[in-house]
Amino acid sequence: AEFDSGSQIKLDFTSSDESDSASSSVYDSTSFIPSVKPDSSPSTSSSPLVEPVETNTDAKIPKGYKQTELGVIPEDWEISSIGKFSPLQRGFDLPSSQRRYGEYPVVYSNGILNTHYKFQVKGPGVITGRSGTLGKVHFVESDYWPHNTTLWVTTFDNTYPKFVYFLFSYIGFERFASGSGVPTLNRNDAHSFKILFPSALKEQTAIATILSDMDDEIQSLKKRLAKTRQIKQGMMQELLTGKTRLIKPKHKGDSHAC
Repeated sequence: AEFDSGSQIKLDFTSSDESDSASSSVYDSTSFIPSVKPDSSPSTSSSPLVEPVETNTDAKIPKGYKQTELGVIPEDWEISSIGKFSPLQRGFDLPSSQRRYGEYPVVYSNGILNTHYKFQVKGPGVITGRSGTLGKVHFVESDYWPHNTTLWVTTFDNTYPKFVYFLFSYIGFERFASGSGVPTLNRNDAHSFKILFPSALKEQTAIATILSDMDDEIQSLKKRLAKTRQIKQGMMQELLTGKTRLIKPKHKGDSHAC
């Protein structure tokens, strides 16, 4: 990351396998990462999901920002509940005996584990765990089948799907867990949870794009790390068994040490 004299951040990601190509994105560093806060409705928990945001009403509010219940935010950002922003619905039953191999991914609480010849929801989609594995958020580009162990976003009304994915990943849906046995997500708690977000699709898209670039770079680094580990394992086998020598050995009859 490079910081210029203005307030811009430039990220330059260059793959080691494609040294002649690079992807870079420039965005204003004053962009806010969405913060979150529960609403004031009663909760079954003995304590709030997160601590309320403390605000200093005496402090001068910077130009272009406004004071809200969630603190000082950009003037063109909004506050809403998850239920209004991107409502969630329970997935669909699909017994193993009825599942048939096909082109559409079946998304479970812990990710895509199978495929099916039919789909229930048109992509792109954002899905999170409802029962079993909580907290993980999944994004799919294609049409898909959300399993009944998940909750899926039913509509993207003036919202960019990949932005919703990153926002939900940031929130941490495991906070809405309930029940003493198998962890289950309380959809009512999730739907009442307050969030803030940019009103403009352009800004949502810009945020999602730069975070996607970072994810791509992370995946590239993971592949390089895995390859390096394989090389190291092979070198250990060669070096620690004497098959490959780093120092030329001294043989009998040699008059000088190597």
